[in-house]
Amino acid sequence: MDTVTGRRRPGSEVGGRDARGGEVLWPVSFRDAPQARSTAYGLAGLVLEFSVAVAFGRYYWADSNWPRSPLGWFLAAWTAPSVLLMCGALAGTLTARRNSVFRRSLSALAWTASVLTSLSLPLLLAASSADLCETNPPPTPAYLEPALMVPVCLAASLALGSLAGFGAWTVTRRRIPHIALYAVWLVSAAVAVFLLLAPILTASPTCSPITNG
Repeated sequence: MDTVTGRRRPGSEVGGRDARGGEVLWPVSFRDAPQARSTAYGLAGLVLEFSVAVAFGRYYWADSNWPRSPLGWFLAAWTAPSVLLMCGALAGTLTARRNSVFRRSLSALAWTASVLTSLSLPLLLAASSADLCETNPPPTPAYLEPALMVPVCLAASLALGSLAGFGAWTVTRRRIPHIALYAVWLVSAAVAVFLLLAPILTASPTCSPITNG
């Protein structure tokens, strides 16, 4: 048993003398459970893409005169099954045997659903905004250009997630389980990218003013 040999189980505490800074600041690395690394990255990418999509659906067409549907709730319902499957696949990589048929089947199903959801989110945004503006958008300053600001906000949100994870690691006196540290990092980054994009997308012009004559 791990308690006898003294080895740490994947997803266990990251504290103690053998704690490594990389695990705290970048929990998605899963150094003690490399088989979970790809799934952890996949789940993080899906959650962050969902946050960006919700921010666009809620704030980007703020200057449109046309009514907008509550797209955020629809995106949440659309993405939730894929997120839950990826969470299950991540748990499976940390608990089930490597050659387990259940683990492989769940992982395949989770990745298939995740890829389909990831590809469909931009299409849903485009379809929902097709009739919001009937004129060409005006010139957009660089600091309000989504193509430039989304990567910047994503990078900043990852840094804020690492800061939140480090804070949780410190508050718990270096005894927070690795999977909990990963959850803190991911949730913090997802919330951060939404909050960072909200004022930028609100101020970004998408519809030219309608003039008479």
